[in-house]
Amino acid sequence: MSERAEQIFEEALQLPTPERADLAERLLAALDAAEAVGGDIRGRQSAAILIVSGTPTGRPWVDRKFDLRVEDDPRPLAELRRLVNLNRAYARMNRGDELVAEQKFDEATIEYKAAAAMAPEIIELPYWHAVTLASIGRVEDALPIFKQVFKKETAWATLTPRLVPSKLLPDDPALLKRILSVAPSAGR
Repeated sequence: MSERAEQIFEEALQLPTPERADLAERLLAALDAAEAVGGDIRGRQSAAILIVSGTPTGRPWVDRKFDLRVEDDPRPLAELRRLVNLNRAYARMNRGDELVAEQKFDEATIEYKAAAAMAPEIIELPYWHAVTLASIGRVEDALPIFKQVFKKETAWATLTPRLVPSKLLPDDPALLKRILSVAPSAGR
């Protein structure tokens, strides 16, 4: 290791990391710290995080907690942080799906709301929450969410009828009509 790299490494170790931070957050803090004391001699261009479970399940898609990389970006650490946040949001949504499968609907709703709050720019997150609510008969809870989603992007209203053949929504024409009634006319 070069003298400069050793200096950067030592100085980065001295910088504080957030208390109670998970490994991803601590790695991001270390990357920020290394950047703050000089970073890579080649300049900023890329960044990556790979975190796997400490206990392998034999299912790589479960064991990989984070496998994110940013290539050729002028602000790779900011982009990597954004991707970590998106990964966390989708993990919350996936946990909501698992809870629905276990018929723990109130807990699933908490996960879906948390996912949408973490990444409000991702319209897909509240959409699937609304689909789940409608599927379990909580249509009145689902309609305001559908309305917000359809208002932001009418393509989701176009997608909605396609969920019936795949059994993601019940084959109930009255339900589908109610859902689509909250879409702007361009979405129908």
